[in-house]
Amino acid sequence: MIHNLKQQGLSISAIARKASLNRKTVAKYLHQGLEAPVYGPRQRDGRMLEEYKDYLLERLERFPGLSARRLHRELKALGFEGGYSTVTEYLRELRPAPARPFEQRFETAPGQQAQVEFTCEPGVTRKVFLFSIVLGNSRFVWGRYCSNQKLEMVLRCHIAAFEAWTDLKKMESLCLTISFLSLERDWRLIA
Repeated sequence: MIHNLKQQGLSISAIARKASLNRKTVAKYLHQGLEAPVYGPRQRDGRMLEEYKDYLLERLERFPGLSARRLHRELKALGFEGGYSTVTEYLRELRPAPARPFEQRFETAPGQQAQVEFTCEPGVTRKVFLFSIVLGNSRFVWGRYCSNQKLEMVLRCHIAAFEAWTDLKKMESLCLTISFLSLERDWRLIA
């Protein structure tokens, strides 16, 4: 905006009045040009916790689950004058990264399986349940609000979902919060 006004021929004072800025601020941005300032990482002035490294390593070896709060309190008792965030940043470097849990992907053929779940809608005065069914392969979602979770309601919702998915011949549904059911296209229960 400041550069556009300058190109229109306005003086620094006129730009400052129009933009409600100080003249020195306008002059600074005109002098900087159109390039956005580039900020680098902060310059560190030495490591405050280097002298406590052995203590921290020994404590973490004995008790790997110690929190940064606890270690910060212990370091304060030893004379450390830094802040909590300094301790957390340093501990991130000392502690090994936690091992990520192994996740096995669950793949299904198109039209083979759907996953069913009932969830309670939060923030409503009357308790309402959301019946949702998700196709295992395409992740297509079908849902309906229900007043209860009785077997009759579950079967009605399955039938309505399968009627919506007319191209499916046979589908098994993996029920995440209730017992396992499998429905065939002619609506006979074949558990």
